[in-house]
Parts: sequence; C-alpha cells; structure tokens
Amino acid sequence: MNVHHLDLRGAGTEAALAAVDRAVGPGSGLTDSRRALVLDDTSLLPGRQRVYERILTSGRVDRVVCVAVGGPQRLAAGRGLLRPQLLNPTRGSTILWVDDPTGIGWAADPPGAAVPYPGVEPGSGAGLALLVDLLGQPEVFDEVSRLGEELPEGVACPGLRWAAASPGYDELTAALARAAAALTRPSGGPRPGSDAAPGGAAGALPREPALAAGRRRAFQDAAADAGSALAAAGTWRGLFGPDTPAVIATELLPAAGTALAAYRDAAADECARLEALPAAERAARLRALDPGVRADDDPRGTAAALRERVDRELAAGMTLPDIGAGLNGLANRVAPSTGAVYASRLRGEIPPGMVDALLRPEPPPRPAPVSAALVLAFASAAVAALPGPPGLLSGGLVAVLWVLAMGLVLTRLGSGPSAAPLLLGHGGAVALGVAAGAGLGAAAGWQAPEPLVIGFALAAGLGLAAGGLLGYWRSLLRRWTAGAALRTAEAAAEAVGGRLLPAAWSEWASAGARRRTADGARMLAGAVGAAGGALSRFAEELPAARPGAGEAGRLDPVVRFDLARLVGRALRPAWDLLDGGAAGDVHAPIRERTAGLLAEYERHVRDRGLQEPPGFVDPDEPRPALPESAWRLDDTLASLWEPPEGLMLQLCDPASLNLLTTSREGMRAVGFAPRATRSAMRAARGAAGRGRPAAPGETVWTESGRFAGRLRLVPLRAGTVESVWETADDTAPPPESAAEPGPAAVPAAAEPGPDRAGPPPSAVEPARGAEAEPAITPAEEDYPR
Repeated sequence: MNVHHLDLRGAGTEAALAAVDRAVGPGSGLTDSRRALVLDDTSLLPGRQRVYERILTSGRVDRVVCVAVGGPQRLAAGRGLLRPQLLNPTRGSTILWVDDPTGIGWAADPPGAAVPYPGVEPGSGAGLALLVDLLGQPEVFDEVSRLGEELPEGVACPGLRWAAASPGYDELTAALARAAAALTRPSGGPRPGSDAAPGGAAGALPREPALAAGRRRAFQDAAADAGSALAAAGTWRGLFGPDTPAVIATELLPAAGTALAAYRDAAADECARLEALPAAERAARLRALDPGVRADDDPRGTAAALRERVDRELAAGMTLPDIGAGLNGLANRVAPSTGAVYASRLRGEIPPGMVDALLRPEPPPRPAPVSAALVLAFASAAVAALPGPPGLLSGGLVAVLWVLAMGLVLTRLGSGPSAAPLLLGHGGAVALGVAAGAGLGAAAGWQAPEPLVIGFALAAGLGLAAGGLLGYWRSLLRRWTAGAALRTAEAAAEAVGGRLLPAAWSEWASAGARRRTADGARMLAGAVGAAGGALSRFAEELPAARPGAGEAGRLDPVVRFDLARLVGRALRPAWDLLDGGAAGDVHAPIRERTAGLLAEYERHVRDRGLQEPPGFVDPDEPRPALPESAWRLDDTLASLWEPPEGLMLQLCDPASLNLLTTSREGMRAVGFAPRATRSAMRAARGAAGRGRPAAPGETVWTESGRFAGRLRLVPLRAGTVESVWETADDTAPPPESAAEPGPAAVPAAAEPGPDRAGPPPSAVEPARGAEAEPAITPAEEDYPR
C-alpha cells in the first residue's frame, strides 16, 4: 500500500502530461495504490484541466490530493484560488493550498496574530516538507481525502502540530555506533572449514573407488587372511592348527605388507598420470574408471550457494570479520590440489615404516626359563598325585603330558634358543609336584583308594594343566598380536581408498567449480572486509552522542538487524560478478555502495524513525520491533490532545490569513501517530489515571512515519475559490516571482539540531527559468532495492 507522488511544479502542460503518462499512463504497470499526491503551482493550476483529466481517467487513480503551492491569484472579486473545474470533491479531488511553504504560528479560534513557530527556521520550507511526508502515508492520505468531501469547494489551507514520537537522534546515534562496532569486531566464531563446500565444488564422489582397485582388493584379501590367523592364534586352534605364529610372521604378514606397498605405489603413480593428462582426457579417464564422477561447471550454482551462505550468516548475527575468515577458510579448503600433492599425501598415509612392520614383523615371544608356567606345572602334577603312592601313576602321566605340551609350544613359536634347558626346568617342576602330591597323600593316610578317587585326581590335574597352558599361550601371543601393525595398515588403506582418492577424483572432476568457488569465496571475503571498513568509518564519523544516551540498548536489536541487511544489499556488485562466473577486485564499488547506503540509512532513521523498515530490508522478513519504552510519549500525547483550533504551524502567509475562515465548525482535523505507539500511549494515559483513550477519536494510526500530531484543514472563505476551464496558454512555467524557497526540511517539534528531518524527495523545489522535467517519486523507491 503506497501513494503515487507527482511533482509538477515548474512544468508546462506537455511536460506535465508526459510525467503523468510515465507514472499512471498506459504501460506504466499496476500497483496496489490508487492514490495520487500531486504538487503543483497555484499560478499554473488554472491551466491543468487536461493534466488532471489524464490522471483521473487513467484507470489507476481513484483519489487525488493536490498540494497547490504559491500565493493567491487575482479574482474578479478580489484574491483567491483558481482551480481547474475538474479538481472538485465530486471527482475524488481535494486541494490543500500552501501559501507559505515554511508556515507561521497561528491560532484559528480565536484568531490571533501570526507569530514565529517554535523550532521552525524562517525560509526553511519545513511545513511543506512535513505535509508531503504525512500525505505520503496512506492512512493520512485517505482521511484527508475523506474530509475533503466535507470542506467547502474541497479546498483548505493546512496547519500542523507534531512531535517526534520515535527515539531522539542522540539515542539513534549511540545505537548506530554500538551496532557498527559489534558487526566489525571479531568474535571468535566458528573455525573456518567446518562446513561443506557450497554448490558443485565438491563434485560427485564415486561410491567405490576405482583407482588401483585391483591392488586394493589384493591387500584386503591378504590382510583378511593374516587377520583371521592372528585372531585364531590365541585359541586351541592356534596351538594345534596349520597357521602357526611362525607361519603368520614369516608368510601371512609379509604378504599383506607386500600388497599394501603395491597398492600405495599404484595409486600414487595413477594420480601422477591423471594429473599429467589434458583436462578432457583426464575427464574421460575418470568417467571410464567410475560413471559416478562428474563435473558441475554451472557458475550460477556456486554463486547461489555462496550468497545463501553469506545471507544466512548475516541473518544469524555473525560479525563481518568472522564471515570473512570463514570464506577465506572455505577458499583454502576447496582450492584444487595437484597430483603431486596427492601422491605425497598417499605416501604419508602409508609410510615406509608401516610397510616394514608387516614385511619384517617381530618374532613371537618365547617362554622365559622362570615364569608362572613353572608354578602351573608343579600344581597340576601335585593335584594328580594326591591319592598317595597309588597316585604316582596319575601324577606321572600329567607330568609327561605337560613336558610334551611345552615342547609343542616351543615348536609352534618357531626356531630359537635351545629348548633343552626350558624342558628340563619344567620336567623338574612336574617331578617335584608328583613327589609333593604323593607325599601329602601318604601323610594323610590315604591307602588303596577307590578307582573313582584316582580318576577324579587325574581329571583335576589334567584340567588344571590344560587351562594353565592355554592361558599361558594366550599371554605369550597377546602382546605380539597387538603389535603386528595389521589393524593400522588396514585403517590407512581405508583412508586412502575411502577418503583421499575420492577427494582427488572430486578435485580433478570439479576443478573448474572448485577454482571458481575458491576465487569467489576470496573475493567475497574481500568484499565483506570492504563493507566492514566502510561501516567502521561511518561509526567514527557519527556525531558524538550526548553522554548516557541510549545506554539501555533498547534500539540495538533493530539497528543491528538493519545494518546486517544493509551489508547484504551492499554486496550486490560481488553477486553480479559471481552470477556471470567471474571474480575480481570489488573493494572500491563495495566500499562506495556501503557508504552510500549508510548515508541513506542515517537519513532514514533521522527523518522517519526506526519503526519504518528502510528500503533495503525485505518487507516480508520479520523485523525486531521497537520496545514500548523507546517511544517519547509525553510530547506525543501533548501534540495529539491539544485542541485543533489552538496554535499550529499554518502554511499561509500573514497577508493571506484574511482569506481563511475562522469558523470552528467548518474546520476539520486529522490526528496521526505511529501504530506502534498505540499500546504504549494507552498504558501511559492509564497509569496517569486520566481514564481517556490513547488518542482523540479522529486519530489515524500509521504503519510508518516517526511523527505524531494533528493536521488542521482550514477552509477558505466563501467566494475565494473559483473553477475555470483550461486557458489558452498553459505551457509557460511560472514567473520567477512565484518561485518558492529552496529545498524543505522537516524539523522535530521543539527539538533543535539533529532531530530535524530532511526533505522527502517529493518536497524538493525544481529548477526555475526553463521548463523543468517533473519528478516522479514513488514512495516505495526511497532506497535502492
């Protein structure tokens, strides 16, 4: 919802008709606005019949509010206003006569003398600029248009009383400085390189690496054989099966080492050969190896992914240095590497020491002459001989079996020092065990025991011997199995085949996309840095805020939200380059664009406040709301509740006051205030115990604007408005004597200095002396989008 702005001041009929055609004529496009605010000269108004007929018959405008600027015209019965016959309330048209663009202080009832209005500089054009700003708000426009039907002849001279409802300039300045500092200060955010590469920079990884695939399978088979044998080595199968520890150490592990070295060398050689091939041949070779490898060379995908990343991080509140660091980290990560780099990384993943550990493994450990096995030998023989003298037979059997088992253990472990001393030691241990067991049984008086007792003793001795022997065997092999380096080699081969080689393939297949992504990311990092530099300079050049202003930080969330979106808009030159698949130095245009947008934003928050989103913010995106405590309610309430006939800024020269009616009944008034202040004003009035509504009943609540107050419409006396048909000569610009003062400025009531608002584009005075090109300023185009 908006209002069409047409400034026809200083333009002849043909130029005015051309301006109307551009704004609302055929081919101008349809908008959701059917309102037209037209600024015109009183001296040219009588000859505008065709112009306003063109507007009202365009099919795009239902209502017109004409702001006629200039002194009164000479009528047959004196002075007054001449208008085209078509501009009357029956055609949805209202005329607001601005005799003095600056205005005077004047009370309508009882009529008083003209006085200077507080806070308004003579000749500033402040009244006209504020009037145009108010009429650009659809809610005020609609109410003025409605009241125009109740005015005699649909003509009135406007008067204004206002106050800035939004925060003061000091608080805005402090919030801008804090938000700029927060955006440009490193915060130690996420480490660069922690996320995925955007767009097609990662290529498409093959499901199963095909490079040197035969060599990899050969190593996997050899490693599986050695692994199975190692797993079985500590069981009875390892003690009696075909794969002895000696066989594992001399045959199976070296075979796995040989296969691993062959796989590593073949993969490194293939990397070097692929790197040496021309790009087209390399791509064909990669497709032949695996159809899943493809290249994504669409620059738009890369640009869109990078833009989405930056927009997401800005929306998340990341600082500009953190965003730039992340982009540089991304560039370093996705930049394509050479085949030599990958060959070196391959050999680093599978170093020579790893292969040597498989080719020449440490031999299995042999039993020590003195160990826990001697205790097991003694105990098992003694248990078997416990039945006494008759137990000598069972104890001797266990002793013989133990010595034979130890000989088997030594045989399975392979060649080594002479086994005789070890076997003699174990033979002595079992002999002592037999003697000790039989002696203990005799001392206990066990004579001629039953065969069942002898069998039980034999079984117990054999069980103890078997369990002890297996445990001893396992303890010998556990450390050797763990140190065989086979698991480490398998993990390294998996890393090469599962990560390193697919990464190399991806880089070669998507080298263009990776290089483009890296270049784009570095360019964006520089662009973000340029925007941050402009933001820092902007903060340094802001006027010093009053001490203590804005310390509560009430405005900070809104200002930081806006500045983040401003940076996103300032990066447009970088996006344009990326969309075209190029990258370059954009520091200067980004810096200048950021500075320009910051200047526009400063004017916006000064003139229109923070409650209205600036043009670079998407109106559909949720924006933080100003807290109720940020509104300046005392001045706002006073400006609304003062009676409309009291002192206001009347846009009339003192010499023309006699043309205005002073009948209170004939006047009309429009109260206006930002909608965001409504609940706060209601709460303030309720807290004061006044029991009255938030604002007078005729108040309209605006979605935008920073001012609250009243617009008074004072009708002209009877006989001072005449309707005329188009004159014969209507193309000449007005004489120099009819020129208004220079560009207007909207002040904040009773607030000198920075809180004064600058002129909206529609209030700027055109050049005089030649036919000027009319200005067409749609309200929605105050800022670039």
